[in-house]
Amino acid sequence: SPTLSVLEKHREQITPISGLHHPHGLGNHHGCQTIWLTGGKIGATERNTISVDQLMAQQMAPHTRFASLELSNQGRSLSWNADGILLPAEANPGVVFRRLFTTPEGGIDAQRRRLDRRQSILDAVLGEATSLRGRLGNDDRGRLDQYLTSVREVEVRAQRAEQWLDVPRPEIDPAQAARLSQDVGLSRLGNYLQTMYDLIVLAFQTDTTRVVSFSTGEEGKGPAIPDIRIFQDRHSLSHHGGVETRLNDLAASDRFNLQQLSYFLDRLR
Repeated sequence: SPTLSVLEKHREQITPISGLHHPHGLGNHHGCQTIWLTGGKIGATERNTISVDQLMAQQMAPHTRFASLELSNQGRSLSWNADGILLPAEANPGVVFRRLFTTPEGGIDAQRRRLDRRQSILDAVLGEATSLRGRLGNDDRGRLDQYLTSVREVEVRAQRAEQWLDVPRPEIDPAQAARLSQDVGLSRLGNYLQTMYDLIVLAFQTDTTRVVSFSTGEEGKGPAIPDIRIFQDRHSLSHHGGVETRLNDLAASDRFNLQQLSYFLDRLR
Protein backbone atom coordinates (compact mmCIF):
# COMPACT_ATOMS: atom_id res chain seq x y z
CA SER A 1 0.00 0.00 0.00
CA PRO A 2 1.17 3.64 -0.31
CA THR A 3 1.67 3.77 3.46
CA LEU A 4 3.72 0.58 3.63
CA SER A 5 5.76 1.45 0.53
CA VAL A 6 8.42 3.08 2.74
CA LEU A 7 9.22 -0.45 3.99
CA GLU A 8 9.58 -1.93 0.51
CA LYS A 9 13.32 -2.59 0.88
CA HIS A 10 12.60 -4.66 4.00
CA ARG A 11 9.89 -6.76 2.35
CA GLU A 12 11.79 -10.01 3.02
CA GLN A 13 11.86 -9.30 6.76
CA ILE A 14 8.20 -8.30 7.17
CA THR A 15 4.92 -10.21 7.12
CA PRO A 16 1.91 -7.87 6.91
CA ILE A 17 -1.18 -9.35 8.59
CA SER A 18 -4.62 -7.88 7.92
CA GLY A 19 -8.14 -8.50 9.16
CA LEU A 20 -7.31 -8.34 12.87
CA HIS A 21 -9.32 -6.48 15.50
CA HIS A 22 -9.75 -6.43 19.26
CA PRO A 23 -12.87 -5.94 21.38
CA HIS A 24 -13.40 -2.41 22.66
CA GLY A 25 -12.56 -1.94 26.32
CA LEU A 26 -15.44 -0.79 28.53
CA GLY A 27 -17.47 0.37 25.56
CA ASN A 28 -14.80 2.58 24.02
CA HIS A 29 -11.48 2.40 22.20
CA HIS A 30 -9.10 3.49 24.96
CA GLY A 31 -8.05 0.03 26.20
CA CYS A 32 -5.47 -0.54 23.47
CA GLN A 33 -2.42 -0.45 25.75
CA THR A 34 -3.46 -3.53 27.67
CA ILE A 35 -3.40 -6.09 24.94
CA TRP A 36 -0.49 -5.53 22.55
CA LEU A 37 1.97 -7.87 24.26
CA THR A 38 -0.29 -9.85 26.61
CA GLY A 39 -3.48 -10.95 24.85
CA GLY A 40 -5.21 -10.16 28.14
CA LYS A 41 -8.90 -9.30 28.27
CA ILE A 42 -9.93 -5.69 28.78
CA GLY A 43 -12.63 -4.86 31.29
CA ALA A 44 -13.47 -3.57 34.73
CA THR A 45 -12.73 -6.81 36.60
CA GLU A 46 -10.17 -8.72 34.52
CA ARG A 47 -6.51 -8.53 35.47
CA ASN A 48 -3.83 -8.39 32.85
CA THR A 49 -1.27 -11.15 32.32
CA ILE A 50 2.47 -11.27 31.76
CA SER A 51 3.59 -9.70 28.47
CA VAL A 52 5.53 -11.78 25.95
CA ASP A 53 8.64 -9.60 26.25
CA GLN A 54 8.83 -10.42 29.96
CA LEU A 55 8.53 -14.13 29.21
CA MET A 56 11.51 -13.66 26.89
CA ALA A 57 13.33 -11.68 29.58
CA GLN A 58 12.95 -14.53 32.06
CA GLN A 59 14.95 -16.75 29.68
CA MET A 60 17.53 -14.13 28.72
CA ALA A 61 18.11 -12.63 32.19
CA PRO A 62 21.13 -14.75 33.19
CA HIS A 63 23.11 -13.66 30.13
CA THR A 64 22.98 -9.85 30.23
CA ARG A 65 23.43 -6.95 32.65
CA PHE A 66 19.81 -5.89 32.12
CA ALA A 67 17.09 -8.52 31.71
CA SER A 68 15.00 -6.14 29.60
CA LEU A 69 14.53 -2.50 28.69
CA GLU A 70 11.15 -0.74 28.69
CA LEU A 71 10.88 2.47 26.65
CA SER A 72 8.00 4.77 25.74
CA ASN A 73 7.89 8.23 24.24
CA GLN A 74 4.91 9.10 26.44
CA GLY A 75 5.91 7.31 29.61
CA ARG A 76 3.51 4.34 29.49
CA SER A 77 5.08 0.92 29.16
CA LEU A 78 3.91 -2.00 27.01
CA SER A 79 5.30 -4.50 29.54
CA TRP A 80 3.49 -6.32 32.33
CA ASN A 81 5.07 -8.54 34.96
CA ALA A 82 4.04 -12.07 35.94
CA ASP A 83 1.41 -10.68 38.31
CA GLY A 84 -0.17 -8.48 35.63
CA ILE A 85 1.33 -5.24 36.98
CA LEU A 86 2.42 -2.58 34.50
CA LEU A 87 6.19 -2.01 34.52
CA PRO A 88 7.58 1.54 34.42
CA ALA A 89 9.06 2.85 31.17
CA GLU A 90 11.74 5.46 30.47
CA ALA A 91 11.01 8.23 27.97
CA ASN A 92 14.29 10.19 28.02
CA PRO A 93 17.05 8.82 25.73
CA GLY A 94 19.78 10.52 27.77
CA VAL A 95 18.63 8.78 30.94
CA VAL A 96 18.56 5.45 29.09
CA PHE A 97 22.12 5.90 27.81
CA ARG A 98 23.49 6.84 31.24
CA ARG A 99 21.71 3.90 32.87
CA LEU A 100 23.07 1.40 30.36
CA PHE A 101 26.58 2.64 29.66
CA THR A 102 27.75 5.03 32.39
CA THR A 103 29.35 3.91 35.66
CA PRO A 104 27.07 5.12 38.49
CA GLU A 105 28.07 8.23 40.40
CA GLY A 106 30.60 7.52 43.11
CA GLY A 107 31.95 4.38 41.46
CA ILE A 108 31.44 0.70 42.12
CA ASP A 109 32.01 0.83 45.91
CA ALA A 110 29.35 3.50 46.35
CA GLN A 111 26.94 1.52 44.22
CA ARG A 112 27.61 -1.61 46.25
CA ARG A 113 26.81 0.29 49.46
CA ARG A 114 23.55 1.56 47.93
CA LEU A 115 22.59 -1.96 46.87
CA ASP A 116 23.37 -3.30 50.35
CA ARG A 117 21.13 -0.63 51.91
CA ARG A 118 18.35 -1.45 49.43
CA GLN A 119 18.66 -5.14 50.25
CA SER A 120 18.36 -4.39 53.98
CA ILE A 121 15.22 -2.33 53.37
CA LEU A 122 13.70 -5.05 51.19
CA ASP A 123 14.44 -7.69 53.84
CA ALA A 124 12.67 -5.57 56.45
CA VAL A 125 9.66 -4.97 54.20
CA LEU A 126 9.31 -8.64 53.32
CA GLY A 127 9.63 -9.66 56.97
CA GLU A 128 6.89 -7.28 58.12
CA ALA A 129 4.62 -8.17 55.20
CA THR A 130 4.94 -11.88 55.91
CA SER A 131 3.92 -11.40 59.55
CA LEU A 132 0.98 -9.22 58.44
CA ARG A 133 -0.29 -11.69 55.84
CA GLY A 134 -1.70 -14.13 58.38
CA ARG A 135 -3.96 -11.45 59.87
CA LEU A 136 -5.63 -10.44 56.58
CA GLY A 137 -8.78 -11.55 54.81
CA ASN A 138 -8.64 -13.18 51.38
CA ASP A 139 -9.13 -9.98 49.36
CA ASP A 140 -6.50 -8.03 51.27
CA ARG A 141 -4.17 -11.02 51.17
CA GLY A 142 -4.44 -11.07 47.38
CA ARG A 143 -3.54 -7.39 47.17
CA LEU A 144 -0.63 -7.93 49.54
CA ASP A 145 0.62 -10.83 47.41
CA GLN A 146 0.60 -8.55 44.35
CA TYR A 147 2.67 -6.03 46.29
CA LEU A 148 5.09 -8.72 47.48
CA THR A 149 5.56 -9.90 43.90
CA SER A 150 6.71 -6.41 42.96
CA VAL A 151 9.01 -6.21 46.00
CA ARG A 152 10.60 -9.55 45.14
CA GLU A 153 11.18 -8.39 41.56
CA VAL A 154 13.04 -5.36 42.92
CA GLU A 155 15.05 -7.73 45.11
CA VAL A 156 15.97 -9.90 42.12
CA ARG A 157 17.04 -6.82 40.11
CA ALA A 158 19.19 -5.64 43.00
CA GLN A 159 20.85 -9.04 43.26
CA ARG A 160 21.49 -9.08 39.51
CA ALA A 161 22.96 -5.59 39.64
CA GLU A 162 25.36 -6.67 42.38
CA GLN A 163 26.46 -9.71 40.36
CA TRP A 164 27.40 -7.39 37.47
CA LEU A 165 29.16 -4.72 39.55
CA ASP A 166 32.65 -5.98 38.79
CA VAL A 167 31.97 -6.51 35.08
CA PRO A 168 33.15 -3.41 33.17
CA ARG A 169 30.52 -1.62 31.12
CA PRO A 170 31.17 -1.62 27.37
CA GLU A 171 33.32 1.18 26.00
CA ILE A 172 31.35 3.43 23.65
CA ASP A 173 32.86 5.62 20.94
CA PRO A 174 33.09 9.15 22.44
CA ALA A 175 31.33 10.82 19.51
CA GLN A 176 28.49 8.30 19.71
CA ALA A 177 28.29 8.68 23.48
CA ALA A 178 28.10 12.47 23.19
CA ARG A 179 25.18 12.20 20.77
CA LEU A 180 23.21 9.50 22.54
CA SER A 181 23.59 10.91 26.05
CA GLN A 182 21.65 14.08 25.17
CA ASP A 183 18.20 14.65 26.69
CA VAL A 184 16.20 14.68 23.44
CA GLY A 185 12.56 15.84 23.46
CA LEU A 186 9.58 15.35 21.16
CA SER A 187 9.79 18.75 19.44
CA ARG A 188 11.68 16.94 16.65
CA LEU A 189 10.00 13.57 16.71
CA GLY A 190 12.15 12.00 14.00
CA ASN A 191 15.36 12.86 15.86
CA TYR A 192 13.84 11.52 19.08
CA LEU A 193 12.73 8.21 17.56
CA GLN A 194 16.01 7.65 15.72
CA THR A 195 17.95 8.36 18.91
CA MET A 196 15.88 5.77 20.77
CA TYR A 197 16.33 3.27 17.94
CA ASP A 198 20.10 3.90 17.97
CA LEU A 199 20.14 3.21 21.71
CA ILE A 200 18.29 -0.09 21.18
CA VAL A 201 20.75 -1.11 18.46
CA LEU A 202 23.69 -0.22 20.71
CA ALA A 203 22.17 -2.22 23.59
CA PHE A 204 21.90 -5.25 21.29
CA GLN A 205 25.38 -4.75 19.78
CA THR A 206 26.99 -4.65 23.23
CA ASP A 207 24.79 -7.48 24.55
CA THR A 208 23.70 -5.21 27.40
CA THR A 209 20.20 -6.63 26.99
CA ARG A 210 18.45 -8.91 24.50
CA VAL A 211 14.86 -7.81 25.13
CA VAL A 212 13.45 -4.32 24.49
CA SER A 213 9.90 -3.02 24.26
CA PHE A 214 9.33 0.49 22.88
CA SER A 215 5.98 2.25 22.66
CA THR A 216 6.45 4.88 19.95
CA GLY A 217 3.08 6.51 20.68
CA GLU A 218 -0.08 5.62 22.51
CA GLU A 219 -3.02 4.75 20.28
CA GLY A 220 -5.33 7.05 22.19
CA LYS A 221 -3.24 10.20 21.82
CA GLY A 222 0.01 9.55 19.96
CA PRO A 223 2.52 12.41 19.60
CA ALA A 224 2.22 15.35 17.24
CA ILE A 225 4.78 15.43 14.41
CA PRO A 226 6.12 18.98 14.05
CA ASP A 227 8.70 17.64 11.56
CA ILE A 228 5.96 17.41 8.89
CA ARG A 229 3.75 20.20 10.28
CA ILE A 230 1.28 17.92 12.03
CA PHE A 231 0.63 19.67 15.31
CA GLN A 232 -2.30 17.63 16.61
CA ASP A 233 -1.98 14.39 18.51
CA ARG A 234 -3.08 11.27 16.68
CA HIS A 235 -6.41 11.01 18.47
CA SER A 236 -7.35 14.54 17.44
CA LEU A 237 -6.32 13.83 13.85
CA SER A 238 -8.75 10.93 13.66
CA HIS A 239 -11.74 12.95 14.93
CA HIS A 240 -11.48 16.57 13.83
CA GLY A 241 -11.46 18.43 10.53
CA GLY A 242 -12.76 17.37 7.13
CA VAL A 243 -12.63 13.74 6.09
CA GLU A 244 -10.08 14.31 3.32
CA THR A 245 -7.81 16.34 5.60
CA ARG A 246 -8.06 13.71 8.32
CA LEU A 247 -7.21 10.87 5.97
CA ASN A 248 -4.29 12.75 4.41
CA ASP A 249 -2.84 13.70 7.78
CA LEU A 250 -3.30 10.21 9.22
CA ALA A 251 -1.63 8.67 6.16
CA ALA A 252 1.27 11.16 6.45
CA SER A 253 1.57 10.33 10.16
CA ASP A 254 1.68 6.60 9.43
CA ARG A 255 4.28 7.03 6.69
CA PHE A 256 6.46 9.19 8.92
CA ASN A 257 6.45 6.64 11.74
CA LEU A 258 7.14 3.78 9.32
CA GLN A 259 10.06 5.74 7.87
CA GLN A 260 11.58 5.80 11.35
CA LEU A 261 10.96 2.05 11.66
CA SER A 262 12.69 1.57 8.31
CA TYR A 263 15.68 3.49 9.71
CA PHE A 264 15.73 1.11 12.68
CA LEU A 265 15.62 -1.97 10.42
CA ASP A 266 18.49 -0.49 8.35
CA ARG A 267 20.55 -0.18 11.51
CA LEU A 268 19.73 -3.72 12.64
CA ARG A 269 20.78 -5.10 9.26
